Amino acid sequence: MFKSFEKLRQRLSTVKPWVTIATLLAVAMLGYYAVLAMRYMSASAQVGSLNGQIAQLQGTTRIGLPTEDGLTAQLTANEQHLAEIQDHFNFQEPDDLMGVLSATARDSNVALLNIGAGDIQLKSTKCVQYSTQPVTVTLEGETTNFYLFLSSLYRAAPTMSASGVRITETEGSTRAQVNLLFHMSPQQVPAKKGGC
Repeated sequence: MFKSFEKLRQRLSTVKPWVTIATLLAVAMLGYYAVLAMRYMSASAQVGSLNGQIAQLQGTTRIGLPTEDGLTAQLTANEQHLAEIQDHFNFQEPDDLMGVLSATARDSNVALLNIGAGDIQLKSTKCVQYSTQPVTVTLEGETTNFYLFLSSLYRAAPTMSASGVRITETEGSTRAQVNLLFHMSPQQVPAKKGGC
């Protein structure tokens, strides 16, 4: 091995100094460009990966803006839904309730013996103020028709709730006393601090 170094030194001693400098400069430049090429390849891979991630994020965050026709259709649907909901609260007077009770009893094939209406009470939730009308009805007929009466009444007045049913048999007839509560006339209350 020492001999090979000696041979190399002898050969280099015969080479002119400018060739040695040029060779060393060429090797240095080759090394420099090799390092730059490696960094460029590494950066290109990272840029490609980041571009893929950006494209993926843009695909997930891209939200189509609604069109005027779409917004108009949505508004119309919401207004129809509001009108349907407001129809459930269309009992403004106790007479309206009595009419619904009478018609439902007739359609359910039960006799409406007595209607007792309590005092209207004003109630409120966080953002809505409404009236409640307690009503007690006494019915006579078949037990299955009482259930039909309650089911039909709920379809006619979905904002009604039955709080108690008492069924009794006297002198060969079946009677039911039903306590009902109707929710009426909802009104939005102005928002307080904290919102609705």
